[in-house]
Amino acid sequence: MKKPLLLLLGGILCAFSAMGQSSCSQVLRSARALYDEGDLYLLPETLETCLEEGFTKEEKIEAYRLLSLSYLFREEQTKAEQSFLKLLEINPEYEVNEEAEPAELVILANKFDTDPKFFFGFHYGQLYNIIEVTEVNHTFPESQPGTYPFSLSFQAGVFFKVPISKQFFASAEFNFTNKVYSLDVPSLTSGQDDEQLEGNANYLETRQSFELPVLGHYKLPFEGINAEVVAGPSLHYLVTATLSNSGEIEGGSDFNDSGIDVIPYRNQLNVGGMAGLESSFKWLGRNFVRFGLYYQYRFLEEVYQPEKLGADQLKRILENGNAENQYKLHAVIFKVGITLPYYNPKLK
Repeated sequence: MKKPLLLLLGGILCAFSAMGQSSCSQVLRSARALYDEGDLYLLPETLETCLEEGFTKEEKIEAYRLLSLSYLFREEQTKAEQSFLKLLEINPEYEVNEEAEPAELVILANKFDTDPKFFFGFHYGQLYNIIEVTEVNHTFPESQPGTYPFSLSFQAGVFFKVPISKQFFASAEFNFTNKVYSLDVPSLTSGQDDEQLEGNANYLETRQSFELPVLGHYKLPFEGINAEVVAGPSLHYLVTATLSNSGEIEGGSDFNDSGIDVIPYRNQLNVGGMAGLESSFKWLGRNFVRFGLYYQYRFLEEVYQPEKLGADQLKRILENGNAENQYKLHAVIFKVGITLPYYNPKLK
């Protein structure tokens, strides 16, 4: 019994809602007729009830447009401004058709500042690591420098962006970055009678850091293309860094060390620079989907006091003929994100 009763009540409520919507649609049609006939003093009273509750978003916009026009023609400037402001609060991107609308409405619309006050959002990025070796360190003269295989990492973060002018913007990001990269080297070690035995080794480093880029944006002046050139400095703080190494030596012996904490041997605070190109496209109403391609350059080297790396927990590295290289860790970054504008329309 309860289920049919609930269904009946739901049907009744839906019917009343549809009747209310239909009634307010009729009210809007009546308001259009009153405006066309010049009965401007009857418009506010006609629209009042449905403006509070009953109109759809699109119907409210049209109703406030009619109200603004009626107040303008009645020379009630303050009420016209108040009505048009309510329209802009519903749709701050509303544009008046200058060719079709009365000149009075065009003039009124131009009195309002409808530009976004700021933007915010989030993004996700894929990084291609570029490792620039600035100094190769060996324990044996015959040791080879090794190679860094292709490696990808990821980044996620939030950003805040403010307009400076129509063409220039400034933004700040707060990103979490997880980087993984490795070094493959032929290794050497000492056997009996100081005989040098050959083998191979792989050193895998995993690191997490927080990054704070501060960027300037220049919007390219191309019609129909929403693209920006960006550049600026970035600050990097390394939170964790662990090293794993594995390999084998001639004669069948092998080694495997994992989870070595190398934070004491890393520059935790680094400074970099970024430059790139961004492009945005409207998506889901007033929001944007943003794509960006950047090059990130590190000014400082990554290894802190490499001469100490032969001691304690990193002794294994030296035993296999290779000390830490000194290097800089650059990257090419591709990002995709969502940008949300914030509006606060008001009179200029």
